[in-house]
Amino acid sequence: MTTQPSAPGAQGRGASGAAGWLLALALLALFAAAAMLALSLPLRLPLGAFYWDAAVYLDAFQRIHIGQMPAVDFFAPVGPAGYYLGAWLHSAFPQAQPMLLVNWAILPLVLPLALAVLLQRDMKGLALALVVPFLVFAALPINLAIFYPAPGLDGFGTYNRHAALLLYWLVAALLFLPSSRTKTALVAAFMLALVLTKVTGAVAGAILVGYAWLAGRMRFADAVFAALACLLALALIDLATGLIRAYLADILTLLRLNSETLLPRLLTVASAKFGVVLPAAALLALLVWTGGREPGSLLQRARGLVAGPAGWLAVTLFALALFETQNTGSLEFIALWPVLLLVLRQERSRSGGSRLAVMVLTLAVALPSLLLGIERGARALAGARGDVVALPAPELGPFGRVSLKRGLAERAGFMLALYPAQGGAYRALAEAGLEPSALF
Repeated sequence: MTTQPSAPGAQGRGASGAAGWLLALALLALFAAAAMLALSLPLRLPLGAFYWDAAVYLDAFQRIHIGQMPAVDFFAPVGPAGYYLGAWLHSAFPQAQPMLLVNWAILPLVLPLALAVLLQRDMKGLALALVVPFLVFAALPINLAIFYPAPGLDGFGTYNRHAALLLYWLVAALLFLPSSRTKTALVAAFMLALVLTKVTGAVAGAILVGYAWLAGRMRFADAVFAALACLLALALIDLATGLIRAYLADILTLLRLNSETLLPRLLTVASAKFGVVLPAAALLALLVWTGGREPGSLLQRARGLVAGPAGWLAVTLFALALFETQNTGSLEFIALWPVLLLVLRQERSRSGGSRLAVMVLTLAVALPSLLLGIERGARALAGARGDVVALPAPELGPFGRVSLKRGLAERAGFMLALYPAQGGAYRALAEAGLEPSALF
């Protein structure tokens, strides 16, 4: 019996996929090494619109170092994972610039999980396409929304960025890994990480996992096992520390304080990210239209839409929009990227007039976030070498190692003297319920 040689095209694709996979792993390793180097250096970074999360994190680190627990001993608006991981990094790199430190606090969690996804056999052809955008979004503390025109890095939105990066890899695992014990374990790990990072991220993740079962990408028994494993881990943590009960109490407190209904928040998200939502909606409509014209019965076409890119795009867009309703500053909708790869894989095997339109709309969804992340990072780093001054606050230690535009620094000094001298004007604004600036 003779064996048929592999087709040259298949061999070429296999070699190309293996090379891309190795390059993706090398890029992850280089990023981890570069992050550790940057954390060990006394860097001064350009300050963007706000700096509050860095201050909150540093306070949490000090409390953890003296034995306190988030939610148990002090109020924590989000899960404890980022605080504990950041405190560990803070112990290892005490002189690290806080914006970098808190932004990368999630790396000891997300990088091993991402690596576990990439090491699966089915990921070789997709690894590079997943890793490159992930590195763009994870490299710097940058949100995909602009609150202030001056270039700088963002010391806020940290929790949201952490959850967005976890959701990115959860979607990739759900879409591209076959049903297996490894996939079940990874889904359980991602859900546990999301619960302990930010509960709204876990809500979005639960929607996606539920849809994976509905779309046939995860067995019902596997989804139930992943949920039970996550709940068991949370129960064990709570029995040992009481942390989960306290965390849930903080969440209920925040829910009571949040009186705004969901619809206005969804509309705000859609308007703020119109450049992503509009082409995504157009792409969804086109996928539904082309899927509805496929041969077969109505039931078969409906099943194809649910299991295919159209259904995944709709549900992922909804889950991510729901997640973003509670956020101020984030990596909005980056977890659509794996879904867009699914769209491109399907279109590669298609023919017909709609193929070009699908490809163009897919790029229209993907490029705004990617280019904005690159642009904001480049502007911040380039602006740091312009007409800037260091914040004259050595007593703040690493927290004070920021720079800002000379004009802003001079204005800040003037305004500090102006506030008490012109107190009447500012009291009148406060009594009217107005901020001193319309930007806030």
